[in-house]
Amino acid sequence: MVTEILVEDRLSNGRDFLEQLVGDGFDVKAAFWAKMRDDGSWFLFVGSDSAGPGASGVAYRKIYASLDRLEQALGLEPGVALSDVKLLHTSNPIVQAAIA
Repeated sequence: MVTEILVEDRLSNGRDFLEQLVGDGFDVKAAFWAKMRDDGSWFLFVGSDSAGPGASGVAYRKIYASLDRLEQALGLEPGVALSDVKLLHTSNPIVQAAIA
């Protein structure tokens, strides 16, 4: 069985993306990488007041725009894809635990 690990490049890519996201004015209260039990994939969870019922579509468009700006700034793909990002409202217990 092959075990995937979160390597330094992935952490650095996530940090670069979060810096771009915050620089673009997106409200980030917490962010962390976590591996899902179901399929073993790593995701970058972002806790924000911008998430929630009726607001997630707008928030994901802002995330996509930040990823696009980061790609333009780097001149290459940022190492984080939109499909890697899971947006959660700050009231979510997982986000609350991360903040604590």
